[in-house]
Amino acid sequence: MSEQTVKKPEATPEEPQGREANSPEDTIMAIRQEVYMMGANDYEIPALDDIIKSLRNGTLSAEEAVQQAMDIKARKQDYH
Repeated sequence: MSEQTVKKPEATPEEPQGREANSPEDTIMAIRQEVYMMGANDYEIPALDDIIKSLRNGTLSAEEAVQQAMDIKARKQDYH
């Protein structure tokens, strides 16, 4: 039997339009999803949505936005 080499196509990662992959917004959206899955969300989802809006309009830096989102998630985890 002879071995055949199959050439894999080169990967061309598709980036979300308007922002880079693994952007702060993507990070916050991932945190939002995790918090959502924890359930019993009172203020967390609207607060995370507000953080994303502030990031988009420039009133929060990327670092501040991600830190605030992480703080919300940490408080949620401490509570449960």
